[in-house]
Amino acid sequence: MKNFIYLFAILFYSQALAQTTADNTLSKAKALMNDYRFGEAIQMLAGCNTQPCLLEKGFCYAKTGDYKQSDTFYGKVLVADSSNRTALFQMANNAESTGNYKKAKTYYSKLLKVDSTNATYLKLLGVVYTKLGNDSLAMFLLRKAISLNDLDCANELGKVYMRRNMTKNCLNLVERHLKYDSAYLPLHQLKVKALYKEMKFQEVILAVRALMDLGDSSLAYQRMLGFAYYRTDRTRQCIEVLEKYTKKGEPEEGIDYFLGLAYMKENNMAKAKIHFEKAIAMGVSENIADYYYTLGYINEKEKNYSEAIDAYNNAYLFDDRPYLLFLMARTYDWKNDKNHAVEFYNKYLLSSDTVKQYRSDATKRLEYLKTR
Repeated sequence: MKNFIYLFAILFYSQALAQTTADNTLSKAKALMNDYRFGEAIQMLAGCNTQPCLLEKGFCYAKTGDYKQSDTFYGKVLVADSSNRTALFQMANNAESTGNYKKAKTYYSKLLKVDSTNATYLKLLGVVYTKLGNDSLAMFLLRKAISLNDLDCANELGKVYMRRNMTKNCLNLVERHLKYDSAYLPLHQLKVKALYKEMKFQEVILAVRALMDLGDSSLAYQRMLGFAYYRTDRTRQCIEVLEKYTKKGEPEEGIDYFLGLAYMKENNMAKAKIHFEKAIAMGVSENIADYYYTLGYINEKEKNYSEAIDAYNNAYLFDDRPYLLFLMARTYDWKNDKNHAVEFYNKYLLSSDTVKQYRSDATKRLEYLKTR
């Protein structure tokens, strides 16, 4: 009996000592992790194989970008405890980090089997389904998560609505959930995007101002504010906002194009030309023909006929719009270049353009020039 008690005491003491050692190791490792010294923490945990140590090793390897090794340690935890939420959650995170959304879906689904009413799991699985292109299931899961009053889920569902061009659904969703928290920034940001897509420019202005009141002066929304000012004929405000944007943001052809249009409205042709030329220099979009056309229009008005013809011709090279033939003919006419004027009036009349005023003017000018 005495021997049994003695052996039991030794066993108990050994287990207690081992547990104390593991706890000390874990404590030291966590101190290193708090200092972002994950490699050293891994070395500290090398000889510890308790569940808490395995979880921390998995976390450290993920932080160093070694997701394969991280999965190995989380997998060991799941062998012993298949419902361990931390391991399941981190395995899902690792899968997302490596773009393996099918694998992430598997682990988030397992988490939902453990806790089917967890709004975070519902939301994350919904987001994964959006990345897998299954918007129907994504919306189902996000709506379910929203029923638990999760504003973040409302934001994710709104993004799905936007991608599917369901902007009215998005706006209704936003207005409904801002009642729960009127200062929730992501929903205000979503509201601006939806209103802009709906071309409700006056409301865009108010929505961006609301964002700014909440402390968000992000360039993306300042850009939309500038465009909205232009669309609502607030030219001076458009210029002020977009000029500030050019000083802070990356050069962007669309910004310079709208600044050019705004300066044209203010009859400041010199500045308008500067911005159209910048837009052309950066031009990589399908709008470059518009930039050249507008530059041609300004030069024609200023009687810089050679420059106008070059701009109209470049616009035609990018997009052979028939009316550009008429504009080139008219500019040659202004320049008293009869041969080219006749050539382009004839080309225009042979085109399919149906602008009555242009066709009438071209016919009259041809008849007149033939008598000269």
